[in-house]
Amino acid sequence: MTKKIIASLFTVAVVLTCTPRPSFADEKKTPLEEQMDTMNKAFKTLKKQVADASKKDANAELVATMKKSAIASKDLAPEKAKDVPEADRAKFVEEYKGALDKLIAGIDSLDKAVRDGNADATKAAIEDLTKQKGDGHKKFQKDEDK
Repeated sequence: MTKKIIASLFTVAVVLTCTPRPSFADEKKTPLEEQMDTMNKAFKTLKKQVADASKKDANAELVATMKKSAIASKDLAPEKAKDVPEADRAKFVEEYKGALDKLIAGIDSLDKAVRDGNADATKAAIEDLTKQKGDGHKKFQKDEDK
């Protein structure tokens, strides 16, 4: 009898191990979330290696990736727009687009600083973009996404 119990428990363990479980990674991201993830990944990498002068070209490519994602994001509305009363929705979306215009201008400043090799301007641009990121997420991201 003990062998049957052990065999049954082993079978249950194997089945549970092989059964797919839902994960957060399986959740479908919106096109905006995908663009923002791409931008964030490039930004994080840039911040880690920006001080390395030998990576100047790679850093410029990261900034270009950020700008491309920011431009693409401008054509997408945040999910939070659905929760804004219809009477205020157009204004909310315009504020979002304005924030992205400011973000793109900040990325352009970062690009110039990186290409010029200006460490002080690069640091200032990174600080500005980090602040913009926080402010933008507070204003335009749904509460459960934060």
